Amino acid sequence: PVGLGKHKTVSQIGILLAVWWMASDSQWGSFAQAVFGWKIFGCPLILWFSELSKWVAVLLTFLSGVLYLWRNRHLYLEEC
Repeated sequence: PVGLGKHKTVSQIGILLAVWWMASDSQWGSFAQAVFGWKIFGCPLILWFSELSKWVAVLLTFLSGVLYLWRNRHLYLEEC
């Protein structure tokens, strides 16, 4: 798929934003509670979002790397 690296970058930015939001959640007060105050299975929504973002970024990083190596295999498989 074309643009997989760009999707990977966006997912990495998403995890950074989620982690920053978790770190500063207490400083946002009632606004943070209104937006991300919901709980799913007893955990805050932001925790689920950060975990999902993390694993999406890991998966896209892996797939992007595999596709990059596959497309450029002729460079490292050629005889010296």
